Order: sequence, then structure tokens, then C-alpha cells
Amino acid sequence: MKNLLKFLVKYHFGFMFLFLELIALLMMVRFNNYHQVSFLNSSNFVSGTLFSMVDGVKEYGYLSKENVRLVNENSRLKELVLQYEMTKYPGVTDSISFECDTLSEVMDSKLAYTLSNAKVINNSVSTHFNYLTLDKGSEDGIRVDQGVINDQGIVGVVISVSMHYAVAISLLNKHFKLSSKIQKNDYYGSLSWKGDSYRHAQLDEIPFHVNVQIGDTIVTSGYSSIFPESIPVGVVSSFEKKGGSNFYNIEVKLLTDFKSVNFVNIINYTSKEERIILEEQE
Repeated sequence: MKNLLKFLVKYHFGFMFLFLELIALLMMVRFNNYHQVSFLNSSNFVSGTLFSMVDGVKEYGYLSKENVRLVNENSRLKELVLQYEMTKYPGVTDSISFECDTLSEVMDSKLAYTLSNAKVINNSVSTHFNYLTLDKGSEDGIRVDQGVINDQGIVGVVISVSMHYAVAISLLNKHFKLSSKIQKNDYYGSLSWKGDSYRHAQLDEIPFHVNVQIGDTIVTSGYSSIFPESIPVGVVSSFEKKGGSNFYNIEVKLLTDFKSVNFVNIINYTSKEERIILEEQE
């Protein structure tokens, strides 16, 4: 206490000077319009900057929740797109009616395909046999042989499921074969990855008489019970005629960038078992 009193006595002139300066400043701002406006503009800038910083921190805190919301919304929109693609082929499905008056009625209709969200927690692209690990499992309704896609295109197929996790074989796996077609003319073949660039695959079994051009879109054929028809796969980046063969050698640039795969959708084909049983009877 004595030290504090000595300090105040020693510097009391300095404190008095600062006090009088503060009073003079307040009076100048209070009774002078120009200085008042300048002061308010300065204080608004400082407070606005602080509020922006605080809001940025809050927004970052809500970012993960917002990502989940957007992923869920994206999945529902993809489901509608899948249903629309199916209705372009009469007799294939009657799972959804576009005579509904509202979007909610459409959303509540019976869907031939539904989508589940998952996050990729492990992914490889540098070996000849690549796989992905997903953070959803049997408790979330995930099953073996379900297709995996993202907002760019095809990702892979679920091959193993535990209670809380699933493993999918990546399209970047030399064991993976995908029935695909040229969108403009519906000629289909088998797409596979040759183990080279993670951005390119090869489409085989397209005969010479088919019109093929660089830039042609490649999509799923719909001939499997895993992927619906017309899901994007890639675009033709080059093609040539094989010597001694009746088929093209077509290189496809994949739309999916496997080095940036983060969130995916897992396809549940609700009529899959019925289709398989029917096809086995043929």
C-alpha cells in the first residue's frame, strides 16, 4: 500500500495531465461536429472489425454442421435426379410420379434409389489396388455391393462392412470393372483402370463403326444392379483403333478427382433383390 501511495504521489502531475487531456478530448468531440463524426467513424471501424472477427469465429464453429446439412440436401437432390433418369425409360420403374403438385410430395414418393451420406476417412490412389474406408457401417444401413458416388461421378463399390465402418473398392483398382456407355449413342463397353494416371481409365469393347469423338461423355450403362443409368464417369480424351482388333482403344479422363474425395453418397437400390431374382430365372 505504501509503495502504491508513493507511486501516485510521485506521478500525480502526469496523471492529472492525462485526466485533463481526456476531458478536453471529450469536450472537443462533444461540441465539434467534424471531430464527432471522425470519432464515430473511427469507433465504427474498430467495432466493425472486432464484430467481423467474432462472427468469423462463430461461423467456423458452425462450419461442420453446415457441411453436414449441405451434404444431406445434396443427397436428396441426387435422389430426385436418379428418379428422373429412370422415368425417361418407360417400363423401367414407376417408383415416382412427377404429377405431384409440390416438391415435398415428390420427396415423399417411393424411391427406387436412395442415398446415404458418408465421409471418407482413408483413401489410397498410389497402388494398383486402391480402396476407401467410410465412416458408416451396417448400423447405418450400409451393405456389400452398394455403389459409391460423389458430386463428380463414380467412386467405387462397397465390398466389406462392419458395424460402424465400410470399405469400398475404388474405381482406381485393377480388379474393378464398370459397365459404361457413350452417352450420345448408347453404345456400351467395359471401363477399367490400367494402373497409370489416377485421372484416366480405359473403355473397351466399342466397335469401329461407332462414332467416337474426343470430348464425348461416358456414363454408367445401367446394366448392373449396383449403379443406375447415366451417372457421369468421364469424357473421351483420346482413341485409336487397335491393330488386329475390331474395337477402339479409348482413353477416358475420369470426372472424379480421387485425391480430393471427401464426402460420398452410397446408393441403395431398393428393388435390387427383386431384379436379381428375376434375372436369375431367365
